[in-house]
Amino acid sequence: MSDQTPDRPDADPQDYVEHVVNDLAALSDQEALTVRDLTREFGTASFATLILVISVLLVSPLSGVPFFSSLCGLTIALIATQAAWGRDMIWLPKRLLNTEFSLSRLGRGLHRLRRFARWLDGRTSNRLTGLVSQPLSRGVYALCALAAAGLPFMELVPLSSSLIGLAIALVSVGLLAKDGLLALIGLVIIPLVYLIPIYAVSTLLAAS
Repeated sequence: MSDQTPDRPDADPQDYVEHVVNDLAALSDQEALTVRDLTREFGTASFATLILVISVLLVSPLSGVPFFSSLCGLTIALIATQAAWGRDMIWLPKRLLNTEFSLSRLGRGLHRLRRFARWLDGRTSNRLTGLVSQPLSRGVYALCALAAAGLPFMELVPLSSSLIGLAIALVSVGLLAKDGLLALIGLVIIPLVYLIPIYAVSTLLAAS
């Protein structure tokens, strides 16, 4: 698949998360993967699709790999920023495209990922469509970019990367399935997760 090929135009957005997980499962046979491999597999025409792919990886056991969350955060931030800006196709710098990461931990979490995918797919519906349609959808992408940009600072907070990944997955599925309520739930979860380290630090300072 070339970088100019649209993403799975025949796929039903209502069960697209499971499609993504199944495609990732096929890729997991490789010892390592690059960001370029992901863009070739899933295309560069759908911003929400590639954001969904990377957020699913964040929910997987790969989030425990040092600096993997930072890589995902940077990639999602770049993609979401371009969507908010109104670009037609995704552009990523060559250095990021060539970044390689191991898939050794992915296989162990595929069963849980499929359960997560089916759970998420089963809860999509056409609700609050104005939120995930132009022009408001650009603001949703901008908020995703801000959330993802903070992931490098959350590396040391247990489970935070997976929770942010879950929230961004909800938003991206909402954008794909025109489910504004699902996207809104994801947007609400994001600041709550970022409040966890703030609350922990403030509690420690108050106790000292």
